[in-house]
Amino acid sequence: MKKRGPVCLLIAVFLTSCCATADDLTYVSEFYSKVPQKLSRYSWYGNVRLLLFKIPQDTVFVQWLFTGSRGAGATCANTTVTVHIRAGAPPVINPLETQFSENAAFSLAHNFTLMLGSAGPNMTFFNLTNPAVGDWFIAAHLPKDDGKIEPKRSHVFSSECLALKTTVSVRLVSPPFRTWLSGSLFWT
Repeated sequence: MKKRGPVCLLIAVFLTSCCATADDLTYVSEFYSKVPQKLSRYSWYGNVRLLLFKIPQDTVFVQWLFTGSRGAGATCANTTVTVHIRAGAPPVINPLETQFSENAAFSLAHNFTLMLGSAGPNMTFFNLTNPAVGDWFIAAHLPKDDGKIEPKRSHVFSSECLALKTTVSVRLVSPPFRTWLSGSLFWT
């Protein structure tokens, strides 16, 4: 007589994972934070801060928190930080507001502006449901340098990411699988 124990166990694990009910669906949140970066007025692409976040498989919701602040003192005027977010590749940006060629082809990015004033830091949330899996790039920059000689000012930008994943809990084998977000910083 042949032993069928391992085969039966494998079939039971397969059926449990395939036939999971809504009660078996769990949510796992992952959090990743970037070190705050100093921003300078835009004069060339080296003034752009480019951040990379990796969104894991099965992510159903992502929330970024962007924080911008300016230095204290009367000499530090109000300004804006422009933020561009794009999946798959760095966003195509146009800080000098020039026109692209009619034949230019690129995917648009999500764009918004943080206002930095005397009221304190600006904290803005950006939410995405069912985001694309993989690399998400964030580019941030101040407005164009107007060429005026001014006292040195301090502007800081930081971002944090919270990803909510769904996982199927297979109680016979192991707890839910977790993937950590990872990030890199370019042009420090």
